[in-house]
Amino acid sequence: MDLKEKVKYEILHPENWRDPYDTEKFNNRYVRGVIKRFLNYYPNILYKFKILKSHSWDENYILLGIAALNLQMEEEVDKVLNILTKKKQWGLPIVWHSRKYKFPIDSLMSTTTSECILFLCEVARHYPNKLEKSYLKQVGHNLLNTLNKVYINKTEYIYSYTKYDNYNVINSNLLVAAALRELYKITNESLFFKESKYIEKVIIKQIPKKGFIPYFVSGNEQSADSYHQLFCMRSLYILENNNYENTCEYFEDNFINQHGVLFKVNHNVYDLQGLSESLRYYGITKNTEMFHSMKSLLSNYKKNDNYIQKFKIKNNKLRKYNSLYSRQGYHRLLCALSYEK
Repeated sequence: MDLKEKVKYEILHPENWRDPYDTEKFNNRYVRGVIKRFLNYYPNILYKFKILKSHSWDENYILLGIAALNLQMEEEVDKVLNILTKKKQWGLPIVWHSRKYKFPIDSLMSTTTSECILFLCEVARHYPNKLEKSYLKQVGHNLLNTLNKVYINKTEYIYSYTKYDNYNVINSNLLVAAALRELYKITNESLFFKESKYIEKVIIKQIPKKGFIPYFVSGNEQSADSYHQLFCMRSLYILENNNYENTCEYFEDNFINQHGVLFKVNHNVYDLQGLSESLRYYGITKNTEMFHSMKSLLSNYKKNDNYIQKFKIKNNKLRKYNSLYSRQGYHRLLCALSYEK
């Protein structure tokens, strides 16, 4: 199948989607951990015997929708829009255990909702008649009204991850700022611009000059990973903030090598999520040389001619896993490849 056929097929078959968060059905975190490790090697067994089951993920539709939009597949764009625009917020189709919190199914997730907003804004630019501005305004106001303001000092606040927590996550706030900025361009709603600029101003001060992006405010370099670094870089690019160049330099110097994209600096695991997101970033920023350089590494992410989610190189020994996730891997890759010129 060519790229268009693959995108079309995946949109029609969510029953085949696989995700490590399918393990969230188990309340015990030790059980979840064991099954996730088992998932690395024997994914087919877990789904065949219904130990795990597939779910319909909003983010997968977003990724496939972007691919369809880039590939000028209007019929598929309409199918995705028909699914996503039945609601005004987007999240996870599972109960998510996050530290001391337990987020209900379909809770508004700041990241997923922001990614959906960015997709909807792109649709609005390509097809102005497909979305009402009033709907987009409702989506933006719902995002701001649902999330908590989390004060990181006596005067400055950022936004929580969901309405159930008080996390001070850097990457999610940059994505919220980028989504609000794009919403402002479409709707001319001044509040969206005001909050976007404010969040950007507060968060930029939390990014170390070295260029790595910690997960939480005041986090250290060890908390940075390639995936979150990349979508922060994408957000900064959308915001037209020059810090994206510094963070991009750090990414290229520390996460990329001849094998692929490291999940974490000084670790030995290479994940398709990071490579796919880097392809997407270089596609959006129109860096053709880096796009093709990253694409040339894709062959390392194959086992028996099939893509795999990750591999490890330790003591010069290569270990390839058997799993391939949809949201973190395959769909993100299809989305990224759709930017190729």
